[in-house]
Amino acid sequence: MKQALIARIIVELPLGTLFSYKIPEKIAPYIKKGVRVLIPFGPRKIAGYVIEATNENNSKFDGKLKEIIQVLDEVPVLNENLICLTRWMADYYLSPWGGVIKAALPTGLRKSKPKYEKFLSLERILSETEINERFRKSPKQQKVLRLLQNKEVPFRELSAAIKNLSPVAQSLHKNRVIKIVLKEVNRNPLSHIEEDPSQKIPKKLTADQFKAFNEIRNGIQKDGHKVYLLHGITGSGKTEVYMQAISETISKGKEAIFLVPEIAITPQLIQRFKARFGNMVALMHSAMSDGERHDEWRRMRDKKAKVAVGPRSAIFAPFSNPGLIIVDEEHEYSYKQDESPCYHARDTAIKLAEITNSIVVLGSATPSLETYYKCKEGKYVYLSLGERVGKQPLPEIEVVDMRVQSTNMPKRTAISKKLREEIENRLLKKEQVFLFLNRRGAASFLQCKECGYTFYCRSCSVSLTYHSAENLNRCHYCNYYASVPDYCPDCKGTKISLSGIGTQKIEQDCLRLFPDAKIFRMDKDTTRHKNAYYSIFKKIQDRQIDILIGTQMIAKGHDFPFVTLVGVVAADLSLNIPDFRSGERTFQLITQVAGRAGRGNLAGKAIIQTYNPNHDIIKHGKNADYCAFAMREFEWRKMLGYPPYKRLANIKLESLNEETLKEVAVKYGKSLGKVIGKKLRQKAKYGDTDFLGPSKALLYKIKKVYRWQIILKGSHMNFIKEIVKIMKMEFTERELKKRGVKIKYDIDAFNFS
Repeated sequence: MKQALIARIIVELPLGTLFSYKIPEKIAPYIKKGVRVLIPFGPRKIAGYVIEATNENNSKFDGKLKEIIQVLDEVPVLNENLICLTRWMADYYLSPWGGVIKAALPTGLRKSKPKYEKFLSLERILSETEINERFRKSPKQQKVLRLLQNKEVPFRELSAAIKNLSPVAQSLHKNRVIKIVLKEVNRNPLSHIEEDPSQKIPKKLTADQFKAFNEIRNGIQKDGHKVYLLHGITGSGKTEVYMQAISETISKGKEAIFLVPEIAITPQLIQRFKARFGNMVALMHSAMSDGERHDEWRRMRDKKAKVAVGPRSAIFAPFSNPGLIIVDEEHEYSYKQDESPCYHARDTAIKLAEITNSIVVLGSATPSLETYYKCKEGKYVYLSLGERVGKQPLPEIEVVDMRVQSTNMPKRTAISKKLREEIENRLLKKEQVFLFLNRRGAASFLQCKECGYTFYCRSCSVSLTYHSAENLNRCHYCNYYASVPDYCPDCKGTKISLSGIGTQKIEQDCLRLFPDAKIFRMDKDTTRHKNAYYSIFKKIQDRQIDILIGTQMIAKGHDFPFVTLVGVVAADLSLNIPDFRSGERTFQLITQVAGRAGRGNLAGKAIIQTYNPNHDIIKHGKNADYCAFAMREFEWRKMLGYPPYKRLANIKLESLNEETLKEVAVKYGKSLGKVIGKKLRQKAKYGDTDFLGPSKALLYKIKKVYRWQIILKGSHMNFIKEIVKIMKMEFTERELKKRGVKIKYDIDAFNFS
């Protein structure tokens, strides 16, 4: 019986089904696992990825198989590791496989083309005598030839030295004196970043560092999968342990992935990595151009780079033989993606290491409770760095009771008398100050003092934030903005005043209180342009900034020896968020922000301003007592049934129609209760599975879209997912679309707002 070559293809759409296509004989030699192909899909032509190619009896398809039109890649864009990883992600996070693959590949891969540059070189070496005699009538030609002696020069460099170069070069080329060639060049996102010379040579490790490194090195040498938690206080030298572990990995002919939570952390880190590893480092993050991402991705695929550095998407680096994955600041919530696929980069890293039989190092001064709990259970290896390098003391932390201070403070400022005195003291000594406030803008909101009217976004259920630099009210969710009116639209009153604070307001206060200081603000409003992070970082490094005011961008990862004071302006902002993790986030912020102070030879201090000085979380943060904090949280979460003792899935329902959404949410909740009851009668051992809701989301409306949610809780994620799969079949995407409702499923949810 005649055999036909068949390809199983996953399409670049939010679908999880493998489709079969016939492979035409003329392109059969180019079909490989992981290449992109162009295929007919309904009335369209779309891209897909070859997952497997098989010889299969064609008769069962009754000749209905369509043919692949074209192969789009010479080299596969998906290696075996990424195929396995994305398949697992699709199953675990209940996301369509095609959508996961799309998220795993850089946009530059689909949009960008290689960059070419024109180079000039001599056809043969010319003597000075020959240049003088043969080209005596053209001084420009002589200059070109002298500049090209013994080397190849980019056209753009020559054109900077010689005006109107094109006709000169064309004439020399026509007469076969020089060669003009186009060469593919890499767009280098690291070109503007200077190396840190002090990082070229590995540093001598402290006893604690060496003990931790030796454990990790043994794991690397054994070629087995293992997860380590490197719990090191701020300033204890985790980065040096990471770098020496990476060196060990490269020496074995393997690659390393280094994940960071924020792009803002990368400039200083890249300076260090560039000095230590040179061109072996590749950068991956969203602020890069499509072309830069495309070129960096190809360098990794082609084994020209051995170390990938970047936020969560760097976990998809196209390495064929990774030996080490490091997740720095593993506790950070930015590792969890909110949009489908709602993956957690830390957990995905652990799965990739399992697939590739490699090592994972999770590093933090304040580990997530889930990670710390797994160490307690013996699932992860616990490593500790309990002292700062050079035995520098941790910064002194002083809590300022704002209930008392606020009565003695000047009006319209959030900087307490104590914090002001400490800042003045540091400025006199030519030291640097960080002020942290996790809220942008000049004020939280504008309010009419006559009737209480608050200015809200017309598309989101949040108040508008006042930005003084633009004199505008802005929404930080949909970017709607409006000018500030002269009177209240409700009562026509004119007493409109500011309430709350933001980073702009703190900046204004500092400019007024410290007029001679060099003050800069670092938040999303000041870091929009490319390389903004590096520019600010350089100014701090070169001591062109005395006071840096910022959001969580300044809270972690930075190491500046002259920063001796850190002020947490409003510690209660994170403490009062209605989320079971708010205490954990507050403790982590206090510890991480305070840890920016006293990193050099100068003693550091942190001032924590709060209206809740007696709160357990504030006390544990002041004492930098992670163990006491963790024990307190474990006890509380076990009692209430939250992670790490139970697992969570958040079911998010969204619609433009408020009434329809409520109707569907209530119906979904009733059906969910019946499904859980039925399944528990069959599987009683999962009896702790329950759900909360349906209820309106904390942020009820975003960009005109109304939102409800249901939170599934239970000890067994497989059972939770089994429930969700049944619900997905009952409430199908097609039927929901007819009613204008979308449902998103977030496994191991972090964001409940």
